[in-house]
Amino acid sequence: MKLVRTIAEIRDFVREARAKGCRVGFVPTMGAFHAGHESLMQAAGRECDVVVVSLFVIDPGGKCVMLGGVANFGFAEVGANSVGQLLEPVEEGADRLF
Repeated sequence: MKLVRTIAEIRDFVREARAKGCRVGFVPTMGAFHAGHESLMQAAGRECDVVVVSLFVIDPGGKCVMLGGVANFGFAEVGANSVGQLLEPVEEGADRLF
């Protein structure tokens, strides 16, 4: 799984996958990953060739933002181990995390 931080990167990835004839599945998520998200990722994986998962988080001010937009805040404050735990459910279920 690769972390994609910009809209341009995800557009390029999806465009290239489609050009190769791949079906692209998209699983939007918010907050901590849970069994429901994992189930959706597994279903997308069964029906599609590649899976993109988006992760929205809530910043301290209560604003909903994309993970890439708060990476400096989130990763610095929670530490590498917590980030690894946060992303564990995605690693086997997604080709890209946006």
